[in-house]
Amino acid sequence: MWMNDYEQCSGAGPAGSLSYRPGSLCEAEKRQSYAVQALQAAGGAKGGSGTLVLASAPARASCNASFPLTGTINGYTNPFEKATGIVWERTDQGVDATMTAGSPLLAFAPSKVEMIVPDFYAGQPAIVFEVTAGPLAGKWWYWSEQIQPTVSPGQTVNAGQVVATFASSGTGIEIGWWTPNGGYPLARTTTGYTEGTATPAGADFRYLLQALGANPGTGAGMSTGTTIGNSYYAGP
Repeated sequence: MWMNDYEQCSGAGPAGSLSYRPGSLCEAEKRQSYAVQALQAAGGAKGGSGTLVLASAPARASCNASFPLTGTINGYTNPFEKATGIVWERTDQGVDATMTAGSPLLAFAPSKVEMIVPDFYAGQPAIVFEVTAGPLAGKWWYWSEQIQPTVSPGQTVNAGQVVATFASSGTGIEIGWWTPNGGYPLARTTTGYTEGTATPAGADFRYLLQALGANPGTGAGMSTGTTIGNSYYAGP
């Protein structure tokens, strides 16, 4: 479908079809082989090496070449791993999403609960954490809005531990970076925040979620500005 409906490369079949001319410049056979390798590396189709999601790039080729999206970071966890019915939304101060009510929300890293803000937005709370171990130790992050916290200030949690559940009503969740030792999301103290505009801090957290295997997409089309990047992410 990508070849036929979008690229229309030499050898592609009619739009709307899944056919192609074997051995043509579309190189469909190679694409299928590479896709199987990527699926297996991600743990599907009896695979599970977890070693290949984004091929390495030459030095100075791109910022992402420094921090390949492996889908795993040693000692850390996809914070959406146990959630169901996820619908990814825009990048703003952080990354927005909705899901099935009652879905568990996890700590992505060993962390300490620094505070719970009871009225972060529209009467909904935020849980603010500090990462205590691993490559992002010392950085602060948060879950907010449509959540029911299951932790208390001062509590320490492990990566993968449930820290909240998705509430039955509200404005969806937001997860992102918090200002260390501060009272606001990082975006407000670095670049500011305008409703509907992606911030570097939010784009960076989307990149982190991708690196953790959450597959949040790029967020393109849902926000203005750059919606994915790694300006703050410290690498694996």
